[in-house]
Amino acid sequence: HGIFVNSLLFPELTLLLLCARQAHPTPVTQKIDAVVCNCTNPILFANLCICHKVVSPVISLIDRAAVSLAPLDHAATSLQRVEKEQSKLKCRISRLTALVTETLTSGDIHHAFIRGERLAHRFYMNPATRFSSDVDVLVPKKNWTRAIDLLAKAGLQPKYQGLDMTARAMFKGQAVMRHRNLRLLLDVNWLLTGNSGIGKIEEDIDAVWKRARNVRDYEWELSTEDTLFGLIRHVGHGHGFEHGLVQCCMDVAAILRKEGDRIDWELAGKLARDCECTRVMRFFAHFFDEYYRDDSMP
Repeated sequence: HGIFVNSLLFPELTLLLLCARQAHPTPVTQKIDAVVCNCTNPILFANLCICHKVVSPVISLIDRAAVSLAPLDHAATSLQRVEKEQSKLKCRISRLTALVTETLTSGDIHHAFIRGERLAHRFYMNPATRFSSDVDVLVPKKNWTRAIDLLAKAGLQPKYQGLDMTARAMFKGQAVMRHRNLRLLLDVNWLLTGNSGIGKIEEDIDAVWKRARNVRDYEWELSTEDTLFGLIRHVGHGHGFEHGLVQCCMDVAAILRKEGDRIDWELAGKLARDCECTRVMRFFAHFFDEYYRDDSMP
């Protein structure tokens, strides 16, 4: 953790945090201009954008800059190539999401997508800027095995077999499946924490489903509180200090802008205590306020 926070001294990471705020489309501020002048390593900056999954919003900011960002011309070129590849991936993600919905609905299985494409369309001002590399879906525990069987018939195969799969099911509440043609992974979870590895024993998954809202047929969406807390728990799994933390900041910011005034913060605190990750939530809150928040967020 200390290594990551200390690296904020580097202008490349500071610039990344400023660029990825998804603020309203205004010209680049003087604060960003000053950081750009000190950005000594455009390649490092580009790699940070890729690792933290914020290529599209950074390109968007560079494109609408009111001043020349000459030091980042090389980085922008690299990022544009990456964005083209990510666009192709998004199409495959949409196809897999549709396949999962169709398959589980045909089996009368309630399901809710975690993070990813659905989160972007629900909360983001510009959903196309959010990058996803796989699909995560939550199903009730009683239907978990049947969901795996149905998805296997639909063309997905378990990534792990035998004892490995049994251990993941028991201790992580998760099965990882692969679609060979789409070249994508699907995480099928019966616990909301999915692969975060935190507080699974204490989690009341029945309460999570009671707070969820039906979207269509057998597809549900989690409450704003469970969605928000799931993101912060994801940081505790390591989706943060080396990769993904800035995207998590973007996700939380998007939720705050749209639902911040209606979030039940008492419930959020209770979830943190019950799932034994109050420290993760406290760290994220400090990092978010210190390095990411802007005036557009409540």
